[in-house]
Amino acid sequence: MTWGAEDPVAADEGAALQKQASRRRHARAVHAVIDQATGVVMALGRLRADQAGTVLREVSRRTNVTLCRIAELVTAWVHTGELNLGIRIALEEAIRRQHHIHRAAGPPTDALDDSP
Repeated sequence: MTWGAEDPVAADEGAALQKQASRRRHARAVHAVIDQATGVVMALGRLRADQAGTVLREVSRRTNVTLCRIAELVTAWVHTGELNLGIRIALEEAIRRQHHIHRAAGPPTDALDDSP
């Protein structure tokens, strides 16, 4: 090997490491947006985190829009006040379903009474 010549194996490894780091950064950004949207849905629907995640996934399936894109739109909605009507309807319906499921699966109301 001559001075200044690049080692092709090292170059390939370096490129692979850069690609891997880029994928990790992208994954963290996607997770952050989904986490933010989960918080929005939790506040909007007064839901637990797992229920809000279910809502986002359901909206994604029903609208045929990726989960990441739904999360981006929901978080942007907080700032712009604008959300596609079809997505908004799907979101409201999914939140209502979570409330219905939660009520149906919950304990009897007299079980919540603290009186002796």
